[in-house]
Amino acid sequence: MPNLMPEQLNTSPKVAIIILNWNGLKDTIECLESVKKIDYPNFEIIVVDNGSTDGSPEKIKEMFPDITLIRNKENLGYASGNNVGIRYALKNNAEYILCLIMIQLLIKIFYLFLLKL
Repeated sequence: MPNLMPEQLNTSPKVAIIILNWNGLKDTIECLESVKKIDYPNFEIIVVDNGSTDGSPEKIKEMFPDITLIRNKENLGYASGNNVGIRYALKNNAEYILCLIMIQLLIKIFYLFLLKL
């Protein structure tokens, strides 16, 4: 987050940015690196890990210690996983919520699907 005066934080609505991770370290890191470049003054990054078994939650928290990491015990799926993050954001005074979809991953999956046709 950029260095701002306290009054700037008070006048900008708090935005929660929710990123869902499931065994996707590389894609999640790319997404986080991109989001960290945002110059909006009042946002929180929430990564919801959907029961990963590849060690990605630990690596993500190590690389980005200032994010909020929520770990689900199992893969709840896309909607329910995001709902965990949304509930957290609302309890922590977010006025706006942005659920990010890692598009490059979806494009790869769609491409692989087309190859099977």
